[in-house]
Amino acid sequence: MASTRELRHHIRSVRSTRQITKAMEMVAASKLRRATDSATASRPYALRIAEALRDALITPDNQSIHPLLVPRPVKKTVLVVISSDRGLAGAYNTGIIKAALEFITTEKAAGRTVDCITFGRKAEQALARLGIPIVQSYEHSGSHPVAQDVLPLAGSLADYYTDGTYDQVMVLNTHFVSAFKQEPRVTHFLPLTHEEFEITTAGDAHFVAREKGAEQRHEHMFLYEPGPEALLSALIPRYLETLLFQHLQEALASEHAARRMAMHSATDNASDIIESLQLTYNSVRQSSITQELAEITSGAVSLQTD
Repeated sequence: MASTRELRHHIRSVRSTRQITKAMEMVAASKLRRATDSATASRPYALRIAEALRDALITPDNQSIHPLLVPRPVKKTVLVVISSDRGLAGAYNTGIIKAALEFITTEKAAGRTVDCITFGRKAEQALARLGIPIVQSYEHSGSHPVAQDVLPLAGSLADYYTDGTYDQVMVLNTHFVSAFKQEPRVTHFLPLTHEEFEITTAGDAHFVAREKGAEQRHEHMFLYEPGPEALLSALIPRYLETLLFQHLQEALASEHAARRMAMHSATDNASDIIESLQLTYNSVRQSSITQELAEITSGAVSLQTD
């Protein structure tokens, strides 16, 4: 059994660890609030771009005048994997890597090849160890993203599809459901669908296409100057940047939520360990005192006997 000195040292060590995890929990909670506020604030802008694209694509003749709107048979896919740069976030990065491997396995079973683009060091390190081809790697610029962070990646993805390098672009990030629930999701990114764009729900940060009836699609007709082609050429890059930025914000909010939960759990575990060690320390100390009293008593008795 450990001595009282060793137990005191162990208790002090665990208390120091608990202070660190508690501080990290508070920092993650602060960053989580800011991340969720940023994601919410950017949604009106994303909605307006989606509405402008919807209006430009109402006329069927306008739906094939931009290369990013033209689908083709899928033979090669590129998967953008958004993870964190740092650990200590519970199962956040593990869930991302697991979802990436499941997607890659499914695509290969269908006869398609898959390459990856990583946004975050943890995904890059994990996929490289597994031998997954990585064509580009990016890192987070900080705990609070800005739109400029995604501009190079959005431009590269558009170029990859336009020049035929890849026939499909998918994005894997962790969808922020709540502070207690985050779900890895693979979302279609390119090519853009021809149907109307809309936000699925008030809480979703990605867009999906929904088929509309012909009459409803032609209820509102617009004339553009200099023309829909110029409008789409201006709007589509902004839309891709906005969509990718929204994915990044969702991922960072999920990361902060996962880290806050992990640090909260670590703090609780440290408290339990301290309580257990304190009980052991008291027991050892009491045994030591009892033994010393017994020795003193027996010594006194022997002296009286002599």
